Amino acid sequence: MSRVGMCVALVLLGGGGAQAAITTYSCKASGVAYRLILDDDAGTLVSVMQGKETVYGVRGIKREMGTLTVNGYVTGRGTDYVLTHRFSPSITYTYGNGGQRTDSCSVE
Repeated sequence: MSRVGMCVALVLLGGGGAQAAITTYSCKASGVAYRLILDDDAGTLVSVMQGKETVYGVRGIKREMGTLTVNGYVTGRGTDYVLTHRFSPSITYTYGNGGQRTDSCSVE
């Protein structure tokens, strides 16, 4: 079998290619709704609030004992975050001055 034929066979056996594991969360901050879109295969997290996208930096994604934990930083803002999803998802933001805010979320 040629190299191209082997590659085609591998794609067909794999179900047509890799599917991204994308989870969309609806969150609220002081009455303002926003969405978080997590692609844990690509290691990306994007926030969409009032039509504006903000790419979050991802330091790590961990799945352990039924809990998903994503940690990183909000690009350009000096804010760290931890997104946790076990039974009910939430995201906690930690600001440069040490203050914190936790927003409750739900899976769309």
